[in-house]
Amino acid sequence: MKIIAFVETLCQDVRYTIRSLRRNPGFTAAAILTLALGIGANTTIFSVVDAAVFRPLPYRNPEQLVDILEARRRGTPEENLYVGMTRAELADWRLQKPVFQSIEAYKNAKRMTFGLAGQAQSVLVGR
Repeated sequence: MKIIAFVETLCQDVRYTIRSLRRNPGFTAAAILTLALGIGANTTIFSVVDAAVFRPLPYRNPEQLVDILEARRRGTPEENLYVGMTRAELADWRLQKPVFQSIEAYKNAKRMTFGLAGQAQSVLVGR
């Protein structure tokens, strides 16, 4: 009996809500737009964090990945400029196949910080 009473009360509440929303179309539109934007933003942020932090890299042995950079010395180590390689340099590295199993390039690398306070981790991301 309690379940039937709950369902009846719920149906009455839904009917009342629909009547109230019909009387105030501006408020209804604002509420729906706010919910849509909030859900969309949460979904986007979770998707990015899930792909960047929680899922493993799509490589057989991601712990064996290395980053090859050219260091242009400018005095102290903090002043050095670290740059990636050009397409020609990448082709040269690929010719030296016995050294590496495979070589790929990425660009637009930026450092992002993920995690909670005290456990934040800095990650280099690029495409």
